[in-house]
Amino acid sequence: MTDSPDNSKAPKVFVSFTDPEEFESPVLEAIVSRDPPVDGHQLRDYKILEKIGEGAMAIVYKARQISTNRIVAIKTLKFVDQSLAERFSREVSIHSNLKHKNIVEAIECISTPFGRSYFVMEYLDGITLEDQLEQRGRCNRPENIAHILSQICEALDCAHRQGIIHRDVKPENIVLVNDGSPMTVKVLDFGVAKIQEDLQRLTKTGVVLGSPAYMSPEQCLGRNLDPRSDIYSLGVVAFELITGNLPYNKETAVDMMEAHCDPDIKPTSVSAHRTDLPAMKELEEFFERVFQVEPEDRPATISDFKTELGKWWKVANEKNPDAPNPFAVDERARAQAPRPSRVLDTMEVQTLDKLAGRVKPPDPKKESAQLAQIAKIPTPVFMGLAAVILIGLSLLFAFFLVNTLKH
Repeated sequence: MTDSPDNSKAPKVFVSFTDPEEFESPVLEAIVSRDPPVDGHQLRDYKILEKIGEGAMAIVYKARQISTNRIVAIKTLKFVDQSLAERFSREVSIHSNLKHKNIVEAIECISTPFGRSYFVMEYLDGITLEDQLEQRGRCNRPENIAHILSQICEALDCAHRQGIIHRDVKPENIVLVNDGSPMTVKVLDFGVAKIQEDLQRLTKTGVVLGSPAYMSPEQCLGRNLDPRSDIYSLGVVAFELITGNLPYNKETAVDMMEAHCDPDIKPTSVSAHRTDLPAMKELEEFFERVFQVEPEDRPATISDFKTELGKWWKVANEKNPDAPNPFAVDERARAQAPRPSRVLDTMEVQTLDKLAGRVKPPDPKKESAQLAQIAKIPTPVFMGLAAVILIGLSLLFAFFLVNTLKH
């Protein structure tokens, strides 16, 4: 990687839009902020060595397992509550089922009588992709780009197949581990993002919900999420990895949200930052698909994402056709991959859609198809339904008439 021009990112804390009455409602007293352990504190079989990370909702420590002398990382939420501790424990349990070389290993969850839970995981000796991009800039060589992106794809594919959505795919949650050659990529924080979102709403902290620079449009709008949300976020990561810049260069969280949600605001082209990459046409077409505002217009699964990126790789390596394709897809795996279903809009989401200018006009072809389906229903069925309705109305009228005559 080499240095590239700096690009100011939007704030990593997102604004929470709340109803005034809800904002004035009392905060749950059970959720309180308490001081986490300090250096030297012993937590069962683990001795806290130092704090190595802190965000709006959580703190991460480096620790040593006393019985094995193994160095581990321990994550805990800043706020404590019994129900949150139980949920945190369940999320860790779900994470522990994600056994994959590109996903950080979950070791155990420790709960205390005071309502605090600790997520013990493997300690990674490496650098986050965020730090790598800030310190050394973009990734220049296509083979290095493919090496990193293909491993992130494998991690997300493993999770999606088990019904787990990451919800916070960003360079900060991707670690490049120096455990030999070639380098290993690890993805962190599966499942934890959802708890942090819910905790934000309960505590009315006004900070959120993800990192606006990498959030999908549906995540900005508060919709239910499926794997296509992670695919959009991964697309932003891929764009930054390749160009050293974000697809949207906005100064505020609200402006960034608007850019993600408004189909009329187009992302910067890759060619505006890179003129040296081969197969630029295929790469631009790939990002055009990934950055679609509507989820159904994007690749539906990680396998589809890899197929689209594989088209670029194939053209970029025309002079070396024997080079292995890091984005090759097992067709059997593709057939088994769960396809996301569209979630029906609620009135609230429809209102947000209108504000964001995302509502599509009715599709005449779909309406005609629906009418055609109705027309195929046999006539006797309609007649039967009409007869049932008429009989019901007659009985209701008779009952009303009898009661009237009695009085």
